[in-house]
Amino acid sequence: MGRRDIPIGIRCNLLPSAAEPSQKQARDMLTAAWAKKGEFPRTLFVPTGQFQGNLKAEAERLGLAVVSAPEDQLLVFIGEARDGYREHMQNARHP
Repeated sequence: MGRRDIPIGIRCNLLPSAAEPSQKQARDMLTAAWAKKGEFPRTLFVPTGQFQGNLKAEAERLGLAVVSAPEDQLLVFIGEARDGYREHMQNARHP
């Protein structure tokens, strides 16, 4: 499997804010990411103080480095996706 260094922020409306995914959810999220690109990133960036259990352990098991960063610094990478997802969900609820 190829690897490249890309930033990923994992905080979305699929999990309650700051909720730790189960081991299965963590594995499923990372497997879905691999399936989409055919490779894992070298580094997984997560908000400071969040996702330090199952997600971190599963990512490290797969050989990914896990780096904590303040969420406001991650918004550069995930802000547009988060806004698009929020808009999609609002449109789905109020067509």
